[in-house]
Amino acid sequence: MDTATLVQTLNDAAAKSGSASPPEKMQIFEACSKLLSTVEPFEHNLMNLIFSPVKCIALRLAIDMQLFDVGAKALERGENITLEQLSTETKCQALLIKRIMRVLVNLKLFNEVDQDVFQPQRVVAMYKTESMIAQVILHFTSHQREIVMLPEFFAERGYNCPDDAFDSPFQYAVGTKQHQFEWIAERPRMQHAFNITMTMRSQGKFDVPWHEMFPIDQLFTQKMTSDTFMVDVGGGIGHHMITFKERYPKVPGKLVVQDIPAVIETVKDLPDGIEAMSTDFLKSQPIQGANVYFLAHILHDWPDKQAKLILEHIRDAMGPDSVVLLNESVMPEQGVPFNPALADIVMMAAYSAGERTEKQYQELLDSAGLKLVKVWKSPKSVGKGSLDSAIVEARLKYHSVVGGVIEIISNHVSIGYEVIIKTS
Repeated sequence: MDTATLVQTLNDAAAKSGSASPPEKMQIFEACSKLLSTVEPFEHNLMNLIFSPVKCIALRLAIDMQLFDVGAKALERGENITLEQLSTETKCQALLIKRIMRVLVNLKLFNEVDQDVFQPQRVVAMYKTESMIAQVILHFTSHQREIVMLPEFFAERGYNCPDDAFDSPFQYAVGTKQHQFEWIAERPRMQHAFNITMTMRSQGKFDVPWHEMFPIDQLFTQKMTSDTFMVDVGGGIGHHMITFKERYPKVPGKLVVQDIPAVIETVKDLPDGIEAMSTDFLKSQPIQGANVYFLAHILHDWPDKQAKLILEHIRDAMGPDSVVLLNESVMPEQGVPFNPALADIVMMAAYSAGERTEKQYQELLDSAGLKLVKVWKSPKSVGKGSLDSAIVEARLKYHSVVGGVIEIISNHVSIGYEVIIKTS
């Protein structure tokens, strides 16, 4: 195939790819990536890597300066917008705006139709100041501080993975003894951005909703030893429980959302059957014997030292039939896709934590007296290159009784227990 024909074929495919499903789009993307890797000049690829952080910061500045808000208004009017208009409406210097707009044009967010005249693209509205996308960018660009400092951190401390949430690259970069969550809680804008980012995950914006991966309805008929069916440990503003309640309005028992006071104070208008509770999951779990203890994207924020403590507090509160469900990205042992590999570095820089493999979850759970039963994944997952989540199901490994220890073994939620009684 000659070059002209190949280019035409690619252009035709681009025009028709909009109707493809997410997995099909991922397949197309991977094929294009392979092609790009063979034709992209080395120097171009190198410069793209070097300047990648600048793209995110340019987006963050454009959000802070409300360039997207002004652009979205022009889009609604069906008009182009001039540099002078952008400067007047945002009250920002024209020269600074012009320099940022050069990046936004190359990111295909605006077309440069004439000198200092821009045509906003439809996607611009998604980046407005209060949009979910803008909040996600605000949240993740805040991590660049500690990421940039990683070389200095390791050069000074030695090249070993940090293993203490209170002595991480974040504390090193910022010069604080606070955990990042404490630091965020004192900054309302950052706390809001974090809450929105977590809400997007719970709504399936980044991955499949957790209750589509795990047969949670099989637990509805399980004997209840508490008036609480599920505890959402570190559940933020209740996004996971709200979507779960919408899917299963007749769930037996209460749903309880737990988080630190600074987060719970922002919780508003929870549906009937869902309660909010201020707690610290590094301390004792106050709700005993719930059917389910659910943790969504919690343990990847904590190194093994603190993650083990979190799980031990839950273990101590569990009844014999309680189940722990961890909604996390579970990395393969080999061939980890790019985005999970990058996310793992972000977690290391921000929290001394990281994404884990199934083996690592098994070892972590075992250290906390829990047994990994099964890792549940969804057939709807986008696949390679994404941050697809899974559900790690765990049960009590040992349950203390008078005069002995009961070891509980369960292979599936729909199968009963094999109980082995051991003398202590």
